[in-house]
Amino acid sequence: MTIGQRIREARLGRQMTQQELVGDYITRNMLSKIENDAATPSVRTLEYLAGAMGLPPGVFLSDTPADPPLAGRIETLRQMLENADPQFEACLQEAKREWSETGLRLLELEAKYFQQKGLQSG
Repeated sequence: MTIGQRIREARLGRQMTQQELVGDYITRNMLSKIENDAATPSVRTLEYLAGAMGLPPGVFLSDTPADPPLAGRIETLRQMLENADPQFEACLQEAKREWSETGLRLLELEAKYFQQKGLQSG
């Protein structure tokens, strides 16, 4: 996955528009070029974009998932709340939706496990 694709995926996951993400730092048009791999962002721009989405610096440079682990994500949300971040509510709702989906997938796997275990022992 390219840097631009990682940025777009993280932005859309937070339900942010390009304009909301860039603020006054760069133009929306420049972000569009970055997301479409028509321009290469500076390290400073990558750090700004990561920070604006509550992600650790350098996240777009690695192959690891853009979202921090659960504890890190909760801490980010706590800081957003303390700082009266206008994106807090949208980020909270997105996190709750993702965690609900993850919880349901875990329950499905658990049910399959117990079903297999029951079939094997019976």
